[in-house]
Amino acid sequence: MQRPYYSELEIIFLRAIREGVSVDGKLIADAKAKFAYEYIQKAYENEKDDLNFDFKSFFLTNFEINSYNNEFITETDISIDQHINKLWNVLGRKADEDDEYTSLIPLPYPYIVPGGRFKEIYYWDSYFTMLGLKIHQKLDEIESMIKNFAYLIDQYGYVPNGNRMYYLGRSQPPFFSLMVELLAQEKGEHIYQQFMPQLIKEAEFFGSMNRQRTVNEFQVTIYFDINESPRIEMYLDDVNLAQSIENKAHFYQNIRSACESGWDFSSRWLENSDDLTSIKTQDIAPIDLNCFLYHLEKTISSYCQDEDIKYKFARKTEARKIAILNVFWSEANQCFMDFDLSINKHSKIVSCAMLYPIFVGIATDEQAKLVKVKVEEELLKDGGLSTTNVHTHHQWDAPNGWAPLQWIGVKGLMNYGYNDLALKVALRWTSLNEKVFLQTGKLMEKYNVEDLTLLGGGGEYEVQDGFGWTNGVYLALKKLISA
Repeated sequence: MQRPYYSELEIIFLRAIREGVSVDGKLIADAKAKFAYEYIQKAYENEKDDLNFDFKSFFLTNFEINSYNNEFITETDISIDQHINKLWNVLGRKADEDDEYTSLIPLPYPYIVPGGRFKEIYYWDSYFTMLGLKIHQKLDEIESMIKNFAYLIDQYGYVPNGNRMYYLGRSQPPFFSLMVELLAQEKGEHIYQQFMPQLIKEAEFFGSMNRQRTVNEFQVTIYFDINESPRIEMYLDDVNLAQSIENKAHFYQNIRSACESGWDFSSRWLENSDDLTSIKTQDIAPIDLNCFLYHLEKTISSYCQDEDIKYKFARKTEARKIAILNVFWSEANQCFMDFDLSINKHSKIVSCAMLYPIFVGIATDEQAKLVKVKVEEELLKDGGLSTTNVHTHHQWDAPNGWAPLQWIGVKGLMNYGYNDLALKVALRWTSLNEKVFLQTGKLMEKYNVEDLTLLGGGGEYEVQDGFGWTNGVYLALKKLISA
């Protein structure tokens, strides 16, 4: 169903953002119309040229802006485990009703949102949230969320970044196969058959030609958004950044493509590490995406009952593995690194993305050993793993650490027997979570892993609390620690 951001009310929403009706453009993008679009449009046309026209008053009369505040009060005398168990209800959403007066894409089953300013489901966040739901044996909630993602794949051919109309055009790191695997471990292998059609559709989406690049005869996949316009939810930021850029469409597409990575933003995608106008996401072949696709293709080849499809994806799986080991291994740096297509060389950024080949188990034993050394030398900090070895004002760089990368690192290290280092990371991260919780009563979206007296910072918005993936990873790591 068409929503106002792409049709007749776009001019009103963009004016509201430009004139600062709210300090956060996302709040405006998420605003709910109180009346039919035709009525609002006609009223605007009739009133906008009046000398005494008050646009802000007009907008607030015709649209409802929801704040991010909720009435949940932390009980400081309970454990974090108990706190999270109560939070599931706060972060939970019932199945949506189809409401054409909002930007929300309605989902047919209940789901969990991250928290803070993020009041819709997000694709890759949800896998890490599911880790916590599994610990609390909320398997029905996990299955309903997977069904929502299957629904989105059937509707659009892929899982959008989040269930908002303004997120259409890009996905996020494809964790669907890992979600299905998580549920199958609990309910049996029939789960793979239940979601096999959607697994195949997602593989086809990421296999589209506009995403493929060739590096020394090996085919790899990049992050890609089809749109070439400013993000509605961050419109002013994008327009202001693009002022001095000649090819604005290319810039906007690269900004959007970085959002698909989930690492928005990071020096991984930049020509100059602290300058967002130098973004070139589509020139970077990313380690993590190709490892996700290896897992997806392997899942299809392992469990598909159609022999022709099974054989096709077995070949894709092997080709993907060979490409990852050849393209992303840097002999000079002794670790896996992104590949910069614009200069036909490895990126200079050491990041937690190097952990994905050991997470999916395709690195050689020698490569895993060298990754372990690089992690200890470059990324291990007092509070866990730093996202990169580069300090910038971007939130996906040092000194910030993020829950999903701690989990990827711990599981990857354990896959190759480096349990001592894995335990060290898990203990440092969960201890930091506990320290901040005692100080604030909250679990945060991200953390400063270098200076444990400070909260995580940087990025396009304030530090958020809630927080879905932090909750899930904390519970999962605490279980590993106690095992």
